[in-house]
Amino acid sequence: MIGLLPGEVKPPVRFRMIAMFPLLSLALLLAAQPGSAAPPGHGTAIMVAGQPVDVERTVVLWSDEQGFNGYDQRCIDQSGGCCDADWARYGARKGLAHRTPADLQGVVSQLVLHFDGCVNSRSCFKSMHNRVRPGGGCGLSAHFMIDSDGTIYQTLDLAERAYHAEQENSISVGVELCNRGRYQPGEMSRLPAEYRTRPRRQVVINGASYDAYDFRPEQYQSLVSLSRALLRIFPRMKPVIPERDGEPLLETLAHPLDFHGIVGHLHVDLDRQKWDPGAFDWKRLLRALRGYSFPLQIRAFSEVPRTRDELLAARKAASLPARSGSPASSRSRRPDCGTRASTCAGGGAVQSWRRRGAESWRPAEPNRMAVPLHSCSCDTRWSWMAVRLPSFRCSFTCRCLHFQTRTRFPG
Repeated sequence: MIGLLPGEVKPPVRFRMIAMFPLLSLALLLAAQPGSAAPPGHGTAIMVAGQPVDVERTVVLWSDEQGFNGYDQRCIDQSGGCCDADWARYGARKGLAHRTPADLQGVVSQLVLHFDGCVNSRSCFKSMHNRVRPGGGCGLSAHFMIDSDGTIYQTLDLAERAYHAEQENSISVGVELCNRGRYQPGEMSRLPAEYRTRPRRQVVINGASYDAYDFRPEQYQSLVSLSRALLRIFPRMKPVIPERDGEPLLETLAHPLDFHGIVGHLHVDLDRQKWDPGAFDWKRLLRALRGYSFPLQIRAFSEVPRTRDELLAARKAASLPARSGSPASSRSRRPDCGTRASTCAGGGAVQSWRRRGAESWRPAEPNRMAVPLHSCSCDTRWSWMAVRLPSFRCSFTCRCLHFQTRTRFPG
């Protein structure tokens, strides 16, 4: 969190959302195959140890004309104090023997989220770049900045150790999300007009209550795309956040270095002074990272779809009528399925299992399910896990519809 209110604000830019389908291995992400058509799309690739990785969102690199250059050792439009000398705004990651993607994978295990306290990322970068470091020297840094319009600015290669999260710097990737932070009525006239209607949320962090601004949809979209790429690249970084009883934990962790996943600055600041990313919607991020979902009525699947073509075929099949029979027109006799019954009336057996306090459902047999011919059917949402293999999970609920016969999907 930086906290700067400049006079000029960049207008928001709309980007079209790009659906992200294929599951790619790290090899496909980090290196072009011999004879392949082209490197990642122009302006949508981040740099990881010198290798481009496509995130399918607009990316501005430090080397681009409008980029934020974290390698610049001089202050921006400022002199005096630490700005009269050359200072590196980054360091070497501890434990990184070679600047290669393979070695980097063994070091990076955290994604740390911040809000910058500004109204555009350019002013935030200048403030960080020129700031006096508590331990001496000049300049703070973060690997990425996500502006209010969703543009992703990369200021340093991920091989560098950015100065953004104290003791976590060597094992983490830092992201600054553009957001003013705390709601203050007295400054409303100086903020961009969209802040007048921007949603706010009350959050309690480390026991203190804050009335804070939420983030823009474009920022969530870009952060999800960036996070998906980072989770695929770094196997030690898990798609998890600090939780307690199934809810996001908004307190400083006792041992933050031991947590491998996605955290906020609030989780790793041992002085318990930081509260960013503030009103960030942690559940929204988790829902997006844990898969692409669409409803499928499971009747007699031979196997779980594993490829893009199979997924699309399954989704198409879900909209087709049954090959034989259809839901009965009479709805007078509906069985009592129950909301969390371990078996559906009519014989559709499932097994319950628990993980981190949340109850989900799995088929009695992997990839197969005994389906009732009448009375009750089980619906499921197959979720494509875009970040990890095995790449699918499912959750079942009972549907109180009377089917005359079994429904089968093609394939």
